[in-house]
Amino acid sequence: MINFAGVYFQLIFLIPLLVIYLLTDSELLKYCIVIINFNFIFTLNPFFKFDGYWVMSDLLGVPNLRGRSRELFAYLFSSPGKRRQMKRPFLLTMRQTEKIFFVIYSVIVNLFFIYYFVYVIPHFIGSFIDTFPAKAREVILSLSFGKMPDFGTLRAVFVQLLFMGLCAYLIFNLGLALVKSFKRKKTTCESSQDN
Repeated sequence: MINFAGVYFQLIFLIPLLVIYLLTDSELLKYCIVIINFNFIFTLNPFFKFDGYWVMSDLLGVPNLRGRSRELFAYLFSSPGKRRQMKRPFLLTMRQTEKIFFVIYSVIVNLFFIYYFVYVIPHFIGSFIDTFPAKAREVILSLSFGKMPDFGTLRAVFVQLLFMGLCAYLIFNLGLALVKSFKRKKTTCESSQDN
């Protein structure tokens, strides 16, 4: 219930907006409705740590879903000698039904992130550099003349900015995780040398 609370309150806010929009046909309300609907999709996806991720985590009964899915792959692709020293992955301790769903989730989320980092982000950044300045200029010019910008252009600018923010967030988190991992390994090496 807590995981769905944000979406629930957005729905409560969306209903009067829809009614007012149907009565007035206001372009501004149309923008607001599209943004709220886009936010539903964004927050309910199970790949990023938003509401959908925590819903999936609670349904499977697995804390730290993403870490647990990486733990499984690290265990499977390690050498037999190293595997004996590793802690048994959480997945192998789960009941059969939950295990099946967790394996499906793990495969899908890892494929999603590979696709996202290898294809989507590079493709988007190239497109952003090519098209965003012209679209942003068009919106600014419309606003400076006191006109409402074209809905398609405004939506494109908003989606590109949102997606660029998401890309920056992902790259930052990936960099942070790599730095933490490097520091952890360095500390482990230094402590083993001291002993």
